[in-house]
Amino acid sequence: MQHICTRVAEEDPATAIRLAIEHELDAAPGDFIGGLTTAWAGRDLQSARRWVEAQPEGELRDGLISIVAFELAKSAPAKAAMMVAEQMAAGEIQLEAAISVLHQWMLRDPEAAARWVGAFPNGKLKERASHELWPDMGVRDGVE
Repeated sequence: MQHICTRVAEEDPATAIRLAIEHELDAAPGDFIGGLTTAWAGRDLQSARRWVEAQPEGELRDGLISIVAFELAKSAPAKAAMMVAEQMAAGEIQLEAAISVLHQWMLRDPEAAARWVGAFPNGKLKERASHELWPDMGVRDGVE
């Protein structure tokens, strides 16, 4: 069935992902479906984004948003950051998505990335993001 979904994805990624979900083709949550979503987002980011945003809330949707946000961060990191902050439930999936967006943002505009991290409330996300920005310091320019 994975082979069929992969072939269907070439023409109709949304149908392929729907079939993969219906047939529970993920060995671990997000593995196969995540791969289909990554390929789709790489080819047609806006269509993939619209489809993912229309899915019911939950862990699967958050994982798919993480994938789309990573692709979006390559060209529009601020929009990707908003997507992660506004459309994902707080937790580990959101934290990892924020860090992947941060990495892309750091490549494009390190100062803007640092400002984004500076706006985080104190807590696990800010601590982890600060360490990603300044691994040898932990604190820099008021970012703790």
